[in-house]
Amino acid sequence: MTSRLNKILLWVCVLLAVVCFLPRAFAFVLQGEHILELMAEKLGQAESLYISQKEIFYSIRPAPSSGDEDQANATAGEATASPDDEVKPPEKEVKLPEDEPGAAHYPSSSETVEDKPVITVVEMEASLRYLFPYAFRSDIVSDDNQRIHVYANGQALTVIDGAVRAIPQTRFDFYKDLLLIRSRPELAERLSQLNVDLSVTSLGRYEGRVCFVIGAQYPDESRTQIWVDQENFQPLRWVITTALDGFQTDKLEIRYLDWWQFNDNFWYPMRVEYYQAGMLVREVKVQRYEVNAAIPQALFNIQQLRSAYPMAAPALSDSGDSRPVSDVQEALEEFGKMFE
Repeated sequence: MTSRLNKILLWVCVLLAVVCFLPRAFAFVLQGEHILELMAEKLGQAESLYISQKEIFYSIRPAPSSGDEDQANATAGEATASPDDEVKPPEKEVKLPEDEPGAAHYPSSSETVEDKPVITVVEMEASLRYLFPYAFRSDIVSDDNQRIHVYANGQALTVIDGAVRAIPQTRFDFYKDLLLIRSRPELAERLSQLNVDLSVTSLGRYEGRVCFVIGAQYPDESRTQIWVDQENFQPLRWVITTALDGFQTDKLEIRYLDWWQFNDNFWYPMRVEYYQAGMLVREVKVQRYEVNAAIPQALFNIQQLRSAYPMAAPALSDSGDSRPVSDVQEALEEFGKMFE
């Protein structure tokens, strides 16, 4: 009788554990579109936004041999942008600390680091304009180069040095989608177009924070996925993967860092980082901002830009033919011009 009673008590304990623990384990794994709805609600709304920011590009080359070490050290340096702003200063100015916690740092170009890649740092000033939730424009200007990127009503256009590029946008331009589109239906449609499987969600951990992973089962990072903080529903990571030949994939990781509250209900990341092959290749730091700024809609007129600039000559592949290049090659070509 005692043995039978013990078995009954054991089964009761097992059933209670199942009833009590399993709902807790799965209650927080929300569906993808529900997560996007809560994220859009958390990030808040505005009519427009002007951003002045610093764009930092890292050109990474293999470690020099002893014969060309002096030449590499001479060419590896930090080029700082001119402090003179050509745009009208907005109402707010933000100064971020030079050494933010968690920021990726490379050795200074003045340091001698043996058997390490040579890293050239180039800084440029950029201005961003948002008309929520449908239009975005980025202008990057240096002494020798100019890049205009416009996204409006689902169409995109990129102009470099006075010529329209054949590929209207690259994966480096996708970061703005999570910041521009702040409603669930439009954001779900856009992410589906960019190969994020909204039907797959899981829980993951990133730098000690529990996150929703939209598009993959944690810890699989071979698929395009969005990471959203479980506590405050702010996007933290966007892993964008593209299949290459064979079984390899090319991965670009975008990290959204240092979220600030601009007004009562509007949030924006003050730093964005881009990683390829585990290396920091680009960094964005917000310097000034203006919420609900007066921005002319004509700046986002893609048809007018097409008529104002000629088409660029098609890029050639290594074999010399005129087959189109990939978006990664296009991005490398764009950013490579800034280091010439």
